[in-house]
Amino acid sequence: MLKTGDPSINWSSFRPCSDRKKVVWIDNGDITEIGSTFEEVWIDEEKDLLFRKQELHFLDPNKPPRRINLVLKRSTFEPISCSDDGPFNVKIIYQSNEIIVNSTLHDKVEGVFDLFSIELLLRILPLEIGYSIELQTFNHMEHQTVSANLQVLQIDKVSNGMEEVDAWCIRFYFGDKLQTYWISCETKKLLKQSVKISNGIFFDFVR
Repeated sequence: MLKTGDPSINWSSFRPCSDRKKVVWIDNGDITEIGSTFEEVWIDEEKDLLFRKQELHFLDPNKPPRRINLVLKRSTFEPISCSDDGPFNVKIIYQSNEIIVNSTLHDKVEGVFDLFSIELLLRILPLEIGYSIELQTFNHMEHQTVSANLQVLQIDKVSNGMEEVDAWCIRFYFGDKLQTYWISCETKKLLKQSVKISNGIFFDFVR
């Protein structure tokens, strides 16, 4: 079971970055572009903090943008706070023994990760085919801590926006929900993310 701050992981190896992707809806093979997402991650070394900001903008003018802000302790990835003004509209504060979600208290499991930090975690793990870990994540959509498992399945060819490159294909289950990530073997950047909604229905972030 991997926990925040595990000494086997070089947590401080994460570097500031920014990224932009298209958002597509896939319905049994039919692909429709529905928006775009922008991510920026920066670090305050003096305060040992890592900040992640993500914005999701839809092509549909009737859908407001979604903004997610995450703060972690850089040297351990221990979550400090997270806000999401999307459909769940939550503000989370992580304390030593409790998690406060919109003023409601929840018990905090030792070593728990914030669900939105997984995309950052993948970029510093020692990935190889067959690599697998279990961890605990706080899922703000369900207001509870859920067990999660990630496994590196294979190396695929994935677009980095300019050409096809080798990428680790990583299957991530949190509870009974599935997401798949593709991390560049060379740069460790997140090239693609696929969220399974139901059979044949996916919500993908692509370059």
